[in-house]
Amino acid sequence: IEQGARRAAETLNATTGADFAIEVIDDGCDDAKAAGVARALAAKRVALVLGHPCANAAIAAADIYGKSETVLIATATRHPSLTDKRAGPSIFRLTGRDGTQGKAAARYLHEAFKGRPVAVVHDRTLYAKTIAEQAIETLKAAKIDPITATVIGGDKEYARLVAKIKGASAVFFAGFPLEAGFIVQALRNAGSDARFLVSDSVATNEFTQSFGDSAKGVMALLPHVAQAIDDPSRELSSDAALAHAAVEIYASALNRARASKPEKKVMETLS
Repeated sequence: IEQGARRAAETLNATTGADFAIEVIDDGCDDAKAAGVARALAAKRVALVLGHPCANAAIAAADIYGKSETVLIATATRHPSLTDKRAGPSIFRLTGRDGTQGKAAARYLHEAFKGRPVAVVHDRTLYAKTIAEQAIETLKAAKIDPITATVIGGDKEYARLVAKIKGASAVFFAGFPLEAGFIVQALRNAGSDARFLVSDSVATNEFTQSFGDSAKGVMALLPHVAQAIDDPSRELSSDAALAHAAVEIYASALNRARASKPEKKVMETLS
C-alpha cells in the first residue's frame, strides 16, 4: 500500500505541482489501536486515508472517519460490512469484496466438476465464512448441493472431516495456510485425489514450504495483478496498484471539487 501511494504521490507532485506527502502508521491489525489512529488522523485533518488492511481494524476506524468526514478509501479491506454498514459519506471501497472469491470458486466447481460431488469447508473466521457461504449459495443456485463442513483454526487432526469429504471430487477450502496444509495432507493420506482449491490467504510461501509435495497441484484464487502505469512490462502487487489508483482518484476528485461552483467537498465529488 505504501509503495503504490508513494509512487502516485511522487508522479502527481512532479507532473501537476501538487504537494502530497505520505505518512505511514501501523494499526497493528487491532481494533482499539486503529480507532486511536483514526482519531489522531481526523484531528490532524489529513486529506486522505488508505487502509486499514485488516477488516476488524478498518471497520473500527471507519466509524471515526465517517463522523469526522475524513476520506477513507479502503484498498485492501474486503469485508462487506465496511460499506454495507457504511459509517458515513466519506467511506469508500476500491477493492473487491470477500464474497467475490466464493462466487468464483463456485463457478469453477460447477463448470469443472459438473455432476460430481464437491465440498466446501471453512475455518469459521469471519473472512472465511463470508467466502464459503457465498460459494455455497452460488452452488445451490446452480442446483448443486455441496458437502459442507467447518474446522477450528489451530487443529491438526482432521480424521472426522476427511471421513465426511473424501468422496468429493473437488474441495474448496476458505481459511489459512496451516489448516489448508493439514487438510490436504489428510486427504492424500486417505487416498483422495480430489482437486483442492483454496482462498487467496493460503497462497503463501508458508504453505508451499511447510507442506512440500502435498501442496503440489493445489489451486488458489488470486486477485488480478495490474501492470505499472509508467512501465507496462512491470507488474504491481494488487495492493500497490489499488493504492496508486486511490491517490490518483482522490487527486482528480479534489480538482473537480475545487473547480465546481460553489466548491464541493471532495467526498461529494467521489460519490
